[in-house]
Amino acid sequence: MSCSLIALISLMGSAACMSAPQGATAQDTARPTIVEEMIASGRVHLDARQAEMGQALFEQALDLRPGDPEIRMWVLRAWMDLGRSNDSLDAIDALSKEGFEGPGLDYLYGMAFARRAEGLLASGVRDASIQMNFTDAVTFLSAAAAADGDRFYDAFLPLARSAWYSQDLVTARTAAEEATQRMPDSSDSHYVLGRVALSQFAAWKGALAEDEEPGEEIDASWELARKSLQVAVNLLPDAPRDEELQRRLSRAHLHLGHTLMWKEMRPEALAAYGSAITWAPEEVDFAQLWSQFGAEAITAFQAGSSGFEKHFGKTSPRDSTLLWWLGFARLESQDPGGAEQAFLASLKKAPEFVNAWFYVGLSRYAGKNYSGAVDAFSTGWNADPATIVAAVEQDAQGNLARLEFLVGWSAGKGRLTDAARISEICAESARIEPRHWNNMGLFLRDAAEAMQGSRNGRGGKSTPASRAILERSLAAYMRALDLVPDDPQLLNDAAVMLHYYLKRDLEQALQMYADAQAGAEKALAGSGLSAERRSVLKTAERDAGNNHRILRRALTRGKKRDAKDGEKPSPDGR
Repeated sequence: MSCSLIALISLMGSAACMSAPQGATAQDTARPTIVEEMIASGRVHLDARQAEMGQALFEQALDLRPGDPEIRMWVLRAWMDLGRSNDSLDAIDALSKEGFEGPGLDYLYGMAFARRAEGLLASGVRDASIQMNFTDAVTFLSAAAAADGDRFYDAFLPLARSAWYSQDLVTARTAAEEATQRMPDSSDSHYVLGRVALSQFAAWKGALAEDEEPGEEIDASWELARKSLQVAVNLLPDAPRDEELQRRLSRAHLHLGHTLMWKEMRPEALAAYGSAITWAPEEVDFAQLWSQFGAEAITAFQAGSSGFEKHFGKTSPRDSTLLWWLGFARLESQDPGGAEQAFLASLKKAPEFVNAWFYVGLSRYAGKNYSGAVDAFSTGWNADPATIVAAVEQDAQGNLARLEFLVGWSAGKGRLTDAARISEICAESARIEPRHWNNMGLFLRDAAEAMQGSRNGRGGKSTPASRAILERSLAAYMRALDLVPDDPQLLNDAAVMLHYYLKRDLEQALQMYADAQAGAEKALAGSGLSAERRSVLKTAERDAGNNHRILRRALTRGKKRDAKDGEKPSPDGR
């Protein structure tokens, strides 16, 4: 049997025991009493966020008095709590056209506009329609509350919220105080009063001159905010199982923390933030906390993470962002092992947090686990290069220095493809620096040689895999040439790839050798060269000249052979 039906039977039983006045039957007098009790009980359900049960009672009451506009009013009121604000407004318009008017109509319109505005906010809409709905809500709810505040006691809370969003803090404060008096056990009423009072405190304090001390009224507003938010926390369950209650508890703790920070009560604020994180990490702006507290924020992150795991275990994905920030805070606090652990836990729950791989790499690097760092950077790069580049750019100078160290470390360990991969990350992150592309090309070339057992492009067995690596090597050299098209060393190295390794586009390679030799000769004729640069140019001039002669002779012999082959008769004797 449903709760609503039980309530109906109970109400009918109690009404049947009442005596009827003379001239009236028991049924005539019982029905009004049943209807009134049904409405009162339905409103209790609305106050308890049990809109479906409230609607059921209102509809049963309407069955007893079909078409009664007063009862239809409460049915529509229940619709609003069920998310049917637009349907409600259409039905209210129809009710108004039928002649329904007065405070009840104002109440309905005001509640519907308030619900619609809040729904738009929740869905991410940010346009003028929100303010219009809140403004209309303030107009209608103010009229209803002024006309019959006792009957429409639940209008004061949405009136306070609507006025607050409309920046009418005086109306918001008055309505919020009235709401807490009429609904003292409502956590929401105290929560809204706390936020309104804090807004007033901030506005008044912001209007003070730089050397002016806040007066008693301003401090009293802050104290009201603190007390109200603490009451809001206390009125909610200590350990709610319902996710909506968890979010409400988190928000109350969160704004209590904001309130405490206005008075620089940092330890108390961090404790409040830790509680907010415990119950709903998704409600907390971790970047804002980090900006405000720096490494000190780890106190709240640690407490929140421990509390969340205690209540929800290790498998819930709701703390994935929290774990990322906990990892970041630990890394900044010189705890690379703890940082790595947190980042990996975050990735396990949210693999899309690809930049966490970069921070896993930084954590391992800080712990001198260079092999693990290379693996982490490579994993992130393979998943999403753009995200890793963005992570490098957060501290370009420091991160590139770390990556270049790993390039050298990898090369020294014979991990040539790893050296090439880290060089590629450097190259894409420092796009105007050609040497990273040059390094990538060199390491890939050497890796391909090792794979096919060749030396200087000669001997060994070419495979599709090794040839693919050689093509990537050439592409890296060409990326470097895009930045410095006339560089003699790069021209020679790229031509070598075509000539000795890939054995294609030989005419292009011949021209690149010629350009490299000519460019080196021209540069060497100039002045102001460092000894190191002069040595590089001389080597490029010599190598390009030698390679040019070798390739020119090979091409000449090939042409002669082709010409000679062309004089032979075809297989059919013609």
